[in-house]
Parts: sequence; C-alpha cells; structure tokens
Amino acid sequence: MLRLEVMHVKSNNLAEEYFHVTHERSAQPPAEWRLNLPLIDSLIKTARSCVKGRPCVRQLLGGVSRLTYLISYPSEHDFVVKISLDQPQAHGDHGLRREYVVLEQLQSLLQCSPTPVAYHDSSCEPALLIMERCPGQSLLDEAQNVLPLDAAGARSLSKQFIDQLIALHGLDPAPFLAKGIGRPNSYLMRQLEYWEKQYESAEVKEAASWNEVLQWLADNIPQTTESPTIVHNDFRLDNLLVHSDRPAEITAILDWEMATVGDPLLDLGVMLAYWIEQRDPAKWQNVRWQPSHLPGMLSRQDIVERYAQGSGRCTKSVVFYYVLGLFRKACITRNLYLRREAPGEAETRRFIFLNGILREMAELSISRGSIW
Repeated sequence: MLRLEVMHVKSNNLAEEYFHVTHERSAQPPAEWRLNLPLIDSLIKTARSCVKGRPCVRQLLGGVSRLTYLISYPSEHDFVVKISLDQPQAHGDHGLRREYVVLEQLQSLLQCSPTPVAYHDSSCEPALLIMERCPGQSLLDEAQNVLPLDAAGARSLSKQFIDQLIALHGLDPAPFLAKGIGRPNSYLMRQLEYWEKQYESAEVKEAASWNEVLQWLADNIPQTTESPTIVHNDFRLDNLLVHSDRPAEITAILDWEMATVGDPLLDLGVMLAYWIEQRDPAKWQNVRWQPSHLPGMLSRQDIVERYAQGSGRCTKSVVFYYVLGLFRKACITRNLYLRREAPGEAETRRFIFLNGILREMAELSISRGSIW
C-alpha cells in the first residue's frame, strides 16, 4: 500500500490551499503538487446543488497511477476524487474517462456501482474523476489487517462476490458499445498480444522465462468463445467495499477504469488467478494479494461451478483463462518491480521468487488440465 505524508496549508482563500505529497513509490506527481480545490468544488456544486459550505480534504491511501482524495462538506455530502498522475494532455486520461462513462451506464443496472458526478480534463490540468463516496470499508484496514469475518461470513461474502460477477456479465453490452466502450471482435487475441508485449518490454534476465507458457496459450486459444459482455477487468476482493458493521455484505465494487466489452470468461480467469485458497501450498501464499484464504471462502472449484450454474456459460476452457490471468499477474508484478528507480538485491530476489511461483502455478495447471 502507498504511504503518503500530507501537509495541509490553510488559507482564507480557497484557491491558495494545497497539498504537498511525498510518495514512497516511483509513480510521482510534479514536485510542487497542487490540488485544484476551487475547480473540484465548482464541479461538485454545479452537479449537486444541494452541496453547501467549504470542503474538507483528506488524502486516501492506495494506488500508484492515481491520486485519490476524500472531499467532505458540512452539508454531510462526501465525494471521492481520482486524479491522473500523467502530464495534462488534450485527450485527457482514457482510463478515468472510461470509468466515468461505464459508471454512468451502470447506475440503473448494478446496485453496487459507484455514482459518478463529473469528469474533467484539459490541456493544462490533470484529468480527474469525481464520484459520490460509497458507504462501507475495505476488507483490509490501513495496516493490512483483515476485518473480523467468521467462516459463515466468509462463505456468504464469496458467494455474493461471484453473484455480482454473474450479474455484471448478464447485462446487455449494447449501451456500452454505443458509448464507445470496448471492441469485442478478436478481444481474446488482442489481450494475449497486449500482455505478451508488456512481458517483452519489461524483461528481467534473471527471472524464469514464460516462453513455453506463452506458446501453450497461443496454441490453445478457444475456438469458440462466449458472447461478449461488459467486463470489469480487475474483479478482486480488494476492489470491494463491505458494510462497516456487517463485513459479509458487499456495498460497492470499485475501480472500473479498465472495464470494457469482451469475453466474460477472461474476467473470471483473472479473478481466479488472484484467488489463493487456504489449502494451497505455503509458498503460493506469497502471491496472495487478497484475503481469499480465510476459512469458509469458496474454493476455485466452487467458484467455477457457481459461475457456470448461475450464468449458464460453458467453463470447459477455464484452464486457458486462468493461465492467461496468471501471466497477466506476472506482468503486473514485473512492472511494479521495474517502477522502482534502483531496486536492491533483496527486492530483485523477491521478484524472481514471485515470478517463479506464478509460472509454477501456470505450468501445474496446464499439466493437470485443471485449476484445482
């Protein structure tokens, strides 16, 4: 998790208030980072006339590609602002714009989706997305401790989690396509080519090669795929909010900036690639990024069976999607490692270790013809 040091400089003039942020990861804003609070305040009050008073601002933790702030008002209205770390460009931030468009379409379709308020970009300001704050909290607190959740609660939560994915994949993709979201033709091939390019551009000589796995993926692309649907593209437990008093109850699904229209089974495969079970080997727990290991959580087999039954989709090619999800996860791990300006010997060893585990998981799944 990203740790930030935030210094709030008070002024009688709203335009003179700013935040100086020290980042511990390599993705950094300009040295003199200034939050354009007057612009954000104006966008919010234009979209929500009921909002009154002077905003209070707090930096939220997490992420390396966006800055995130909580904007609170005396009128008891709270908003979340995501701000691009890219230099201002005429075309804005494709991810944030995509998230705004997708969330607009989801408002009457998916209860757990955040409510968008405004998207803004210009050639002189970083792109930003404003949403209403969703109720609830993350499964992990700031110290990475898991919220209290007994076995019955964990099982209920994991069932809800899969059911939300089924509901998402049951939506008509036409309204999203009409808004320019997604290119479903040859989606799977383009995904494989994209992540292969990511792998080739971020090669680490000491790390175990994925070439044999990539060849297997190229040789085993499903000849028939499911009808395209809206897909989240990063559907994980750590992108959920749950009820503060009832942590087995999902209140929101976050981070829609990679959502598109494509093959729903890749959404399932990517989710499964992050799903490390309690019974998995001890070293596999090193690549667990979410609390999917809690007693009571569904197994990967349970998840596939529940998804197949609830969606009516054929999951016989799930090994392909799972292996592609693991390869994608390895690419992301590699890119995070290479973001560091001067990774030390210990960091290099850890990356090589994690990369090896992910490749081992992929090879084992291929040899067994199973993901469990």
